[in-house]
Amino acid sequence: MRNIAENFKNTNGNGSSHPIDCSLRLDLERDYHPYSDVLKQEGRVRIPQFLDMGAEYLYNFARSNDEWIQVINTEDGVLEIELDQWQAYNDANKSAIKTDMYQRASKGFQYSYAAVAVPVAEEIGCEGDPLSNFLQFTAETGFQTILEQLTGVADLKFTDGQLTVYHPGDFLTRHDDSVAGKNRIAAFVLGLTPIWRMEWGGLLHFHPMDNEPALALVPDFNTLDLFTVPRLHSVSEISAAALFPRYALTGWLSK
Repeated sequence: MRNIAENFKNTNGNGSSHPIDCSLRLDLERDYHPYSDVLKQEGRVRIPQFLDMGAEYLYNFARSNDEWIQVINTEDGVLEIELDQWQAYNDANKSAIKTDMYQRASKGFQYSYAAVAVPVAEEIGCEGDPLSNFLQFTAETGFQTILEQLTGVADLKFTDGQLTVYHPGDFLTRHDDSVAGKNRIAAFVLGLTPIWRMEWGGLLHFHPMDNEPALALVPDFNTLDLFTVPRLHSVSEISAAALFPRYALTGWLSK
C-alpha cells in the first residue's frame, strides 16, 4: 500500500518536518448551523475539514514528537512510562502488565495509549511549542464564536486536553467523560490520521442511549468529532495489522 501519509510532509530549508506556516485557522464564513442541528438532535456530530489551516502542522508535530508518555490504568493508579521505554520492555514484563490490563478491561474502565498534555499556561512560540499554539487558538474569538454556534452555549472554555497516539494493542473502554468538579459541557476529538482502514480498529464508538443504535466512526484526517458530556463512548483496540499509528487531539469544553 502506498504511504499516503508522506503527502503531508512539509519541510523548510533547514529540513524540519514542520510547515513553515504554523498558523491554526478556521473558515469563519462556513455555515455551522447544519452541524449544530445534528449535535442538538443526536448529542454528537462529525465535522469534516474542520481546520482551514494547520491540520498538517499538528500531524507533522505528532509524527515527529519524541516525548510521548504511555498511560495505562492499573489497580495502583495510572502507570506512566516513556513510550520508547514501554516499547522496549521485555516480553515477560509487558505480558504481566497486559494480562492485568485485559482482565480490568473485561469488567470495567481501562485504557492504554500514549499522550502529551496540552499545556495549561500559554507559552509564546511557533515551531517550539505547537500545543501551546493550539491553546492560544482555542481562546481566539473565531473559535469561541463557532463553539457557541455549534453548542448554543456561550463562553465555553477549553479546559484540558491531550495529543494522543494509539499503536497496536492500545484501546479505551467505555466511559462518559463526566468528572466531578470539571463542569464539562462537551468533548471533542480532532482526527489527525491521514489514512486508515476500518478493520485496523481504533474506531470511536458511541454506545446506545435511549434505544438509539450504536455508532462507530473510522479515524479520519482533519475531522472534528464533537459530543455532549456525559455520553458513553470508547475507542476499539488497534489491530497488529495497522500500518500507521492513530493520531488525534482530544479535549474538553467547560463553563
